[in-house]
Amino acid sequence: MEAQRAASAAPSPTRDDPTIWRVDDALWAELQPLLVVDKPRKKPGRNRNDDRPILDG
Repeated sequence: MEAQRAASAAPSPTRDDPTIWRVDDALWAELQPLLVVDKPRKKPGRNRNDDRPILDG
């Protein structure tokens, strides 16, 4: 019973919550050249995602 009360007291996250940490422009300027992939793909598949939103996560 107490576990149910504790679970209901915790706030439920929403999709509109802001990101806790965001890569700032100065850090991104240093990281972006390191993440460039120049090799052609050998196998078909999903396209590469943007790196910045992934690092923000």
